[in-house]
Amino acid sequence: MQLLVNMEMKPCFSFYSKLPSLQQLSVRRKSGVRPAPLLTAAPVRALIDEQISIQGCFLPPHSPVTLSARMHSDEGDLWESFAHFNTNASGTFNSTNDHSVGGSYLGCEPMGLFWGMQPAAFQLLQDHPQVVSDRVGIIGLSFGCYMTLRIATRTGVKPACLVGINGPVGMGEDDLSASSIENADMIEESLRSAGKSHLFTRLSYPGAGHLIEPPYSPNARASMWSIKPKKLITLWGGHPAPHAAAQEDAWAKVLNFLDNNLRR
Repeated sequence: MQLLVNMEMKPCFSFYSKLPSLQQLSVRRKSGVRPAPLLTAAPVRALIDEQISIQGCFLPPHSPVTLSARMHSDEGDLWESFAHFNTNASGTFNSTNDHSVGGSYLGCEPMGLFWGMQPAAFQLLQDHPQVVSDRVGIIGLSFGCYMTLRIATRTGVKPACLVGINGPVGMGEDDLSASSIENADMIEESLRSAGKSHLFTRLSYPGAGHLIEPPYSPNARASMWSIKPKKLITLWGGHPAPHAAAQEDAWAKVLNFLDNNLRR
């Protein structure tokens, strides 16, 4: 079993090293002033119950760094994780003492890069012989919207398009389960500020609730939600006629959106 640890410092640096053989190191530099970035691990060989400390140094001070890891299981499945750090005034960071500000885990977790690994489902789909690897989209409903965005920001994942329903993109204005309108406003403003508003298409439906599903699916304004061992009453929102109309309209537009982006 082999583990690949990768650190990215964009736009200046990108390098990787393989554990346990950290002698294999590749560095690309755009500046000859600063010493080459260095990634080290201690110990370089460890038992399953021993911690490994990963440190990066000779980096620009107070700058964001992404540390990622990939591993193939004995069955050949790819697992991966990543963590975002900020270097200190000396241009260093340490996975044991420093806090991850995003990625597969948050906070100071010395072995978070290891236990935070998840199967790389997107790559498994891309590698399927009946799938065109650069024409894969991701669609999410409800909390699946946030998972869609999280998957899309993972290292090596480049979906052709994303569809979010009653998370941050397409929403019912009578959604009683999530702050869909506010989330969409934030994402739209962020893309506009970055000059990428053309990448965002927003659908909004007055009178529609949270669960905008395929056409003719019945809608419940409230229902029992089982979170073992408890059952809770969850409000979804939506009025029958406008919700049904929203499902028909949204379904047609989603299919058209996917067709335009995946069959190009």
